[in-house]
Amino acid sequence: MGYKTRIINVQNVAFNQKAIINLPLGPTYDKLLLDFSANGNYTATNGVVTTIEVKANGRRIFVDTATNIHNRNAYRGLYVDAQRLMIDFTEPQSRGGANEQLLASIPSAMLKSLTVEVQFGNNGNTTPSMNVFAESRGPSENPFILKRLDFTQGFSSAGWQTLLLPSGTSGGIIKRAFLHPTTGASSTITAVDLRVNRVSIWDVTKDIIELNQRVNKMTPQGSFLTLDFVEDGNLAQALNTERAKEIELRLNLNAACSITGYVDYIDPVGRL
Repeated sequence: MGYKTRIINVQNVAFNQKAIINLPLGPTYDKLLLDFSANGNYTATNGVVTTIEVKANGRRIFVDTATNIHNRNAYRGLYVDAQRLMIDFTEPQSRGGANEQLLASIPSAMLKSLTVEVQFGNNGNTTPSMNVFAESRGPSENPFILKRLDFTQGFSSAGWQTLLLPSGTSGGIIKRAFLHPTTGASSTITAVDLRVNRVSIWDVTKDIIELNQRVNKMTPQGSFLTLDFVEDGNLAQALNTERAKEIELRLNLNAACSITGYVDYIDPVGRL
């Protein structure tokens, strides 16, 4: 049985402040809805709601911006609403049944604390409004949790550049990586060469990457390039970097820039 409930313990909702959402422990959280509609000055896409962080046992497991989350939902073919932001921990288009679909939900019964921090900016000193709703199920023994972690690396020239992704005991199971060039355009990245233990497993242009995504009913976004290992809904195709000694992500850039990446991991709760 599923539940759709309002979260009452929401504190410090004010401009230029960080709101704290304290989620009750016990349920398995599939989705969180942040509703800003009571005050039209605050939306998911105008940059006033900035960083959103989820912390489990006091450790950050998920970080992104409101605009990015909105655009990632659009990429995945999910409904988007400018004044309501859905944080979806599930894979609603996955193949193989409910267990696979809900693999990366948040099993709060296995945690000591679970909070969401929402940073508000200033929109004419107008007091923001935020109502929070959760979609959840009963306690789960599923030991996995979704992590979205970020990194930034600068490149002083165009051409082929290399990022080293965590591997071995520092690695994880990656569903997607979202790459944001500081140019603001995904077209800055023209091709990708992904190598596992120095063997190329992806050697494709940006156009082919996004063609495959459209074939699988995804909607590529102009501000970031998505490397989607589960674009066809088969979670078995996720990139397991724990099994590799070295993961090289080589990007062909048409301009010098920095890349900020956000990586979705399926990771054991025990690593918190």
